[in-house]
Amino acid sequence: RPQHTVVSLVGTMTRDGRASPYDVVMRLADRTGATCYPLPTPVVTDTPEQRELLQSQRPYRVVRELAEQADVAFLGVGTLDARAPLLVDGFITEAEFAQLVEAGAAGEVAGSAFDAQGRLVSSALRSRTTAIPLELPLRRLTIGIAGGRSKAAAIAAALRGRLLSALITDEAVARAVLETA
Repeated sequence: RPQHTVVSLVGTMTRDGRASPYDVVMRLADRTGATCYPLPTPVVTDTPEQRELLQSQRPYRVVRELAEQADVAFLGVGTLDARAPLLVDGFITEAEFAQLVEAGAAGEVAGSAFDAQGRLVSSALRSRTTAIPLELPLRRLTIGIAGGRSKAAAIAAALRGRLLSALITDEAVARAVLETA
């Protein structure tokens, strides 16, 4: 499907330059033959000034413009518990994780933490996250992709807050989400 373009909404590395094990856009582009635009930034920067500098660069602006033109967005839904990929994979520190938990974060999509009601959580980390910001209310089909019963509460919260307009998951998780709702 070379007529398609795959664009990452989230940075592709840790602050120390390590590649993300979740570089889904590269895998999807490889399998479909689509043109690929990874977001060439760490998921989180050390300072808001670093974020601003990276977001002012041409590669970031190109990716953001392409993301704004997208017909559909696919987002993973992450938990904010001890197994949170943001923490386990080194995108955020223990102290940053604790700040999110203290702020009431229950999950995250595209680098944006949200509470149990699906409201975006305000934290110091938010000003250093390089992801393309969620446009709320949603203006395009935004499909969450998540599996595993441990994600049921986070998925339910994302749906409750209308951070997603659709969901791809398995039957067991769908039942758990409905029970949570």
